[in-house]
Amino acid sequence: ITDLFNNKKPTEAVSYINTLGLHSEFNIPDLVSKLIHQDKFGDASNLVSNNKEHQLLLIKQMSTNKHASKAADLVKQFKFNPKEFPELIERLEKNCLRYYANSEDWMKVEEKFIGENTMLGYFVEDLIHKQQYDLGLSIIQRNDLLKEGFIKKQDILDIVQPYFGEKPEKTFKYIPNNLFEKDGFGPSEEMVGHDPAGTYWNLKDFGMD
Repeated sequence: ITDLFNNKKPTEAVSYINTLGLHSEFNIPDLVSKLIHQDKFGDASNLVSNNKEHQLLLIKQMSTNKHASKAADLVKQFKFNPKEFPELIERLEKNCLRYYANSEDWMKVEEKFIGENTMLGYFVEDLIHKQQYDLGLSIIQRNDLLKEGFIKKQDILDIVQPYFGEKPEKTFKYIPNNLFEKDGFGPSEEMVGHDPAGTYWNLKDFGMD
């Protein structure tokens, strides 16, 4: 079996381990890591199919920017509660936000996620990190993002908090979102999380209503 792994035949190796019940004879976490590194996700899934602890290990190891969507599929496959994976949910939300932020104008991004303050918080954190202070601060003010703690990174909070409060220490140039100024009928596009199942990502499966 070890020779099969070394010769890049993981499917056969996993089949032998499962058929003969040899899991205790191998370092499963190490094998899972190697299979993920080789992009052998199906083999990794099969290897842990009968062990909840190893399933959790696989999901957590795959909860990266590169593999988050596949990790989400495993949560469903193994019938876990998505709320048990807050880090994965956060990563999925950030990946979703950055997809739109990289492909659309900032005005459309804010419009798309209006009412989704967690997503707007991630958006603002990225803007402040890129030193787009006036824009980020304007979105904070417009959506009251400091009130409920939607800006989570302490280094970003340290930058933005002096601009708010009863007696702000600093001032900024407010930048309006022209889509809100000109369109009195609300967002012109459906928001992620409010789409019918299968339209884009069905984020409702991960508690993101």
